[in-house]
Amino acid sequence: MEHEPADPASGSSSSSPESSSPDRSAQDFVGSQVKHIASVTISLSAIAFISAIALTRFDLLPSASVAYGVALTGTVGGTANNYRKLQRLRDLSELDVTESSRALATAQIYLSPVIGAVFALLLYGLFLSGVLQGDFFPAFGDCSDEKFHNYKDFADCNPDTNADVAMAMVWGFVAGFAERFVPNVLDRLIAENEPDAGE
Repeated sequence: MEHEPADPASGSSSSSPESSSPDRSAQDFVGSQVKHIASVTISLSAIAFISAIALTRFDLLPSASVAYGVALTGTVGGTANNYRKLQRLRDLSELDVTESSRALATAQIYLSPVIGAVFALLLYGLFLSGVLQGDFFPAFGDCSDEKFHNYKDFADCNPDTNADVAMAMVWGFVAGFAERFVPNVLDRLIAENEPDAGE
């Protein structure tokens, strides 16, 4: 009989760690993702700094510097999108943290900058080819219509004005940040040029 009052107390004390463990697991998950994003951000900052010195002081790859800058802004956009996803997490108790989800999220953090760069360059190619044109897209002038001789001539075709270069950089960031933007553009282009089933 003396032990009966102790049972509820021991039950409540044992349930407390169990109820708080999911929250701790979610907090550990978010903390680890922040560290990964910080690692990617520091790496990108170092690459950008070294590249800026190489391109300006040593005049390396002067022709392809715009395309390189567009790819770099795409990586920054992909990294910023990962940070925004973490910011949008309101209730950590709703997170279902498993080993597979943790590995997938970590892989996404490191792959998003690469995919962002690919999407940014693909979008830049759509601008250069004239597939996407408009007041809000960069213009390339007559160089895009010149006959192809070699890669150097192709790389020498840069946006017309500083404003066009700025637009190319902004769209490069958008391509990395809005992960569905470039795939949606490609889907629309495919749908517009797909022959009808009756033809």
